[in-house]
Amino acid sequence: MSYPNILSPQLCLGTAAFGMDYGITNTSGQVSSSLVRGMISYAIKSDINYFDTALSYGDSSRRVGESAIVYPDMKIISKFPSQQSRYFDSENISEWDLTFENMLNTLKVKSLDTLLLHDALDASKLGANVLFWWLNTLKERNLVKRIGLSIYSLTCLSNVDLNQIDVVQLPVSLYDQRLLNNGTIENLLSKGIKLHGRSLYLQGLLLQPSERWPLWIPQNIRAHHRRLQEYLEINQSSFIEIALNFARSLHFLELVIFGACNLNQLSDLLKMWRKPVRFTEDELHKWSLNDNSFLDPRKWPK
Repeated sequence: MSYPNILSPQLCLGTAAFGMDYGITNTSGQVSSSLVRGMISYAIKSDINYFDTALSYGDSSRRVGESAIVYPDMKIISKFPSQQSRYFDSENISEWDLTFENMLNTLKVKSLDTLLLHDALDASKLGANVLFWWLNTLKERNLVKRIGLSIYSLTCLSNVDLNQIDVVQLPVSLYDQRLLNNGTIENLLSKGIKLHGRSLYLQGLLLQPSERWPLWIPQNIRAHHRRLQEYLEINQSSFIEIALNFARSLHFLELVIFGACNLNQLSDLLKMWRKPVRFTEDELHKWSLNDNSFLDPRKWPK
């Protein structure tokens, strides 16, 4: 399967851990405010210009905003909250305006690079044309450069007017290649939609030996991970190296969204990102899994 070689993906710092205890393997908890400022400063000095956040990420947006005052050229991607309404009409617009105004005020910015619908279901509800009309007015007023969706699977795109979409943020990793294999990515690219890859480490699971995994993960998945670990030991490599090699092989992505919980993690990741690629695409694609209950965090036990 071939895809257009647009550009090597740029890095985007995901900020969920800045506002809450994020990540199934995270043992250090929420990142402190002072450390957030230090990490954003380090990222910018390392030529990372994009930052991904959401109102639902606890205190993340406020903390990102503290740095946006200092670094006004930050390119911020945020997500419009899931809507409770079963259908939309013009009466929703004033509420959307208030939500968006609050978003900008919290982030201390005048505009966003990208605004994504956090719940793709909102894009297919009755009256979604009203929602897209409002989103496009944000673009017309130069409050948002691009609009799009955050998705988990192909089904999230059902009944969505993709002609309204500039960007799709989607999960993709060494283990999660579903959207590569089922034609979703190829279809989105054919429509000129920019793609942002997230969940690169499956919330950290991909970077940990299976012995440290939660007990609910099935034995066949654990065995698969142990085989990867053995393969990496033979090749004198690491989980993080192969995960990043996989991301760098996805030339069709505009951005790769990654997370870090401290400066050491951020520094190590950037050093590893810049190292020469060691694995071929065939070597990388053979580790793909198809177990949706494992690959989709929404299905994980709470």
